[in-house]
Amino acid sequence: ARSADKIICESNFVKNDIIKFTGADANKISSIPSPPPKHFLNYKLEGEQFGKVNEKYDLPEKFIFYPAQCWFHKNHIKLLDAFKIVSKKYNDVYLILTGSQQNNFNNLIARINELELEGRVKHLGYIDYEDLPYFYKMSQFLVMPTLFESVSIPIYEAFTLEVAVCSSNVVALPEQVGGAGLIFDPYNIGDIAEKMMMYLSDVGLKNEKARLGFERVNGFNHDAYREKLLEAIGGNYYDENL
Repeated sequence: ARSADKIICESNFVKNDIIKFTGADANKISSIPSPPPKHFLNYKLEGEQFGKVNEKYDLPEKFIFYPAQCWFHKNHIKLLDAFKIVSKKYNDVYLILTGSQQNNFNNLIARINELELEGRVKHLGYIDYEDLPYFYKMSQFLVMPTLFESVSIPIYEAFTLEVAVCSSNVVALPEQVGGAGLIFDPYNIGDIAEKMMMYLSDVGLKNEKARLGFERVNGFNHDAYREKLLEAIGGNYYDENL
């Protein structure tokens, strides 16, 4: 970090950490958020696919969505505890989880059983990538209770599809979400539950946050990202023929 000519990161939070822990010169560090995956930018949903995806995975009518690997820092257990509170007030809402079934997965299943949520929580493992946009759009909102993240790709995916986001307030996530979502303390079960129920009880709030999220990523694309990278590193590093 100290010897590099340029340093590029995705958030001001990370930039400040680089300065704090490495002593690197702030003037050579550029914070450039990467765009959402190209697959999601200007994605065109097909009406008939909703029914097909719904049938393929046997999805409930109303569900909260959390796509994440079963790593410990993804905080599935606290999310389950919070969802137990939600489930008592909203008996028609489910929690759908996707991603790897390794690492913390056995603890997750055990906690589902302890909380008697077997009929309300479904972990589908890996799903086909082309089906992912339909999960977002059919969900009530994305919940992101992670304990550690630089920039969250699922948050950007939700934003691009105009889906509301409910996120933890750690590391760079508040910077990424801004005012375009609800944020909570991921260690506080009551706070997680309260913020999820705010969306479930107020469709207007949910739709407004979804709109703000969509506006937040408007203009995010790989061409703009390239231009910012070029500006950061300078023309001497760039060959137009590449």
